[in-house]
Amino acid sequence: SPDPRPLFLIGTPYDRQPHAAGNGQMVAFLASTREAVRQAVAWGLEHRDLSGVTALGVDEVYFGAKAKFQTLVYQLCSAKTRLLFVAEGRKEKALSGILKEQGDDWCANVTHVCSDMWRAYLKCVARLLPNAMHILDRFHIESKLNEAVDKVRRAEARELAGKGLVV
Repeated sequence: SPDPRPLFLIGTPYDRQPHAAGNGQMVAFLASTREAVRQAVAWGLEHRDLSGVTALGVDEVYFGAKAKFQTLVYQLCSAKTRLLFVAEGRKEKALSGILKEQGDDWCANVTHVCSDMWRAYLKCVARLLPNAMHILDRFHIESKLNEAVDKVRRAEARELAGKGLVV
């Protein structure tokens, strides 16, 4: 008979660096039935301790056309990054629902948040995590910087080509 224990899988980050929030860390488990998944989630929620959480990571994951996006909130302030919350969608109400459910006192203890530059997350963090320094994910900063440099490079190449100079 098949082994009833869940199988945990950890994928390689996109940038091939050590696992860290923001570089494509992927963790999954395969369970034999939906009931096994429900039991694992119920046990995890029942035993989850949110005390001492002061740093959060926020990101969205695309699950395909049917499921669309999910907002994920991670704990970043311990030796291990761990998933704390998942909400449907990536609009501001997804993250605000998670944070409001935790209450003002819990939110006031959050001192750092790392996310991408998604406007919904920027607004929500500014409004609901008043004591948190908002740190933007380096991947997205590098991406925006590269876009800006490329835009300038293309404009200068066009200008030089217009003057008959070969680039």
